[in-house]
Amino acid sequence: MKLKALGLACVMVFVVAASASAQWRGLGRAAGKVVDEAGAALADVTVRADLLGVGGTTVKTNEKGEWTVSGIAKGEWQITLAKDGMVMIKTKVTVQEMAPAAFAKTTMKKATA
Repeated sequence: MKLKALGLACVMVFVVAASASAQWRGLGRAAGKVVDEAGAALADVTVRADLLGVGGTTVKTNEKGEWTVSGIAKGEWQITLAKDGMVMIKTKVTVQEMAPAAFAKTTMKKATA
């Protein structure tokens, strides 16, 4: 009986952990474009999207400097942009589910030595 209870407890821990890790998933979208100070698109910028207090995901910008994160929950998302040689930027966007993507156009500046 103790073995059965232990097995059930392990299953419950797994289910709770799995549901907690997926709380940021939903039907919303966030998108944006990243450019440099001259207005040129920045490719390969790491874009980290976090639903505050819950978790998130990471994508990279394409050759046009564009990025999209789909399948995310509604709420206030922190967007962190990072690229070697550039100043890291943190901004927030508000995502609504079943609505047009929250859009963020961002200009990154070169880091000073």
